[in-house]
Amino acid sequence: MDLHTFVCLAKNLRAVLYLPEMDENFVRLVARYHRYRGVGVPEGMGLPRGRPFVPLSPPPGCGEFYATLGPAERALLLSSAYIAPVLTLPQYLEHFEVYEIFPIMADAPLNIREGLRHLRISEYAMIDAHASAGCDEDALRRFAEEDVRKRFWRVRGDAVRAGSYCHLHLPEDVRAVTGCLSIVLAFSPEG
Repeated sequence: MDLHTFVCLAKNLRAVLYLPEMDENFVRLVARYHRYRGVGVPEGMGLPRGRPFVPLSPPPGCGEFYATLGPAERALLLSSAYIAPVLTLPQYLEHFEVYEIFPIMADAPLNIREGLRHLRISEYAMIDAHASAGCDEDALRRFAEEDVRKRFWRVRGDAVRAGSYCHLHLPEDVRAVTGCLSIVLAFSPEG
């Protein structure tokens, strides 16, 4: 993929989908609410293609490193590179716990309305994190602690995990073409 194609795709991407197992209801929900913006699907995930789903490749220069990663790590790398939060179901949040630097807690699981709103909000948070904290894990942790109160006040609570701010340790050459922060959000099609 050339740089121009990468930039065009990144500008129109709403989220990176992470579904280790197919969930038709969730896929239909995502397709219904993202008709005009792309939803990235990591290579090898085997999910549907066609509008709004866009197959994602690693950014230029990251292919070798990307090939060494597991599915959750790939989603985080693509999320930080394309500046698009990871969208998943609540049961898959545990796949990201090892990369979590700060949780997003709520009083109840996110419903569709709050999930979609905070998906947009997460994009802004990822851009701001890159500009203010870079890839320093301590700076990202401080950013996340303040940011979660500022941006996720509508759902703030302590009953359930609705998502998390995640940091994937990257080699220097990969960090040069990606960010280091990803935000993972989960909501259910029943919500």
